[in-house]
Amino acid sequence: MSERPGELADIEFSASVSAGRMRFEEVPDSTVTYSQASGPESGHGSRRRGLPRPVQEGVDYEDVEVHYDLAARISRPR
Repeated sequence: MSERPGELADIEFSASVSAGRMRFEEVPDSTVTYSQASGPESGHGSRRRGLPRPVQEGVDYEDVEVHYDLAARISRPR
């Protein structure tokens, strides 16, 4: 992908969530996988406020925001 997320992307997905308080009873395992159709020109990333990487079990986090972006190009059949 280019340096600007979503530039020339066939598919773009963005989401934002916020919470006054958040607690994790267990550390989540979050992964993103792409099918072969998306090819190597795909990317994703997130920006967080109020959440460390990784989060800790049983800790209260306050005034939390997460912004997530995904962009992918679809490979064309040759």
